Amino acid sequence: MSAVPAGAIDCDIHPAVPDMRVLLPYFSSFLIRVMSLQIIFSRGNLLDSWIGGGLEIVDTPAAVFIGMVYAYLPIAVVPLALVLQRIPLELREAARDLGAKPWQEFFSITLPLSRPGLVAAALLTTVPMLGELVIPKLLGGGRGGLIGQVISAQYLQAQNYALGSAMAVLLLLIVLVLLGTALRLSRGFVETGL
Repeated sequence: MSAVPAGAIDCDIHPAVPDMRVLLPYFSSFLIRVMSLQIIFSRGNLLDSWIGGGLEIVDTPAAVFIGMVYAYLPIAVVPLALVLQRIPLELREAARDLGAKPWQEFFSITLPLSRPGLVAAALLTTVPMLGELVIPKLLGGGRGGLIGQVISAQYLQAQNYALGSAMAVLLLLIVLVLLGTALRLSRGFVETGL
């Protein structure tokens, strides 16, 4: 949900194309970006000295959460910004002219019309996050219960290939259900050329 305001801000800054500041991190390797977060969160670094010490965020669920948001937020912002750009300003102006408050305008016009972008953003971020291994390993110390880690542990540590395969098939079925739900949610939207 943090991608909605970021997409709206990105859309308002330069309406023609999504802001390159959002996509700039993707010109470097994913592993390098995650390892840079690991360095930033480690003890005794520059950030730790700026705040006076005591920053012990590496190997915690908070570090994994921040890493996931950092890694996947730009993927969600781009489709949302593109969809928000296509909402005619006349609709928002009409809502304001009819006395709608900003939150009413958002929930009655902007959010329903941005549904295809929300669905695309959800799919583009959820599917890779389901199989995420690098961020929990580097930022969370390998602890945690993300499904990608659990499946990997079944194959590599427990040598339980049957359970690992069953979990992978279950994950595939979950992705198929998510895809079906996404198709159902975005039904009825046609390209209008606006």
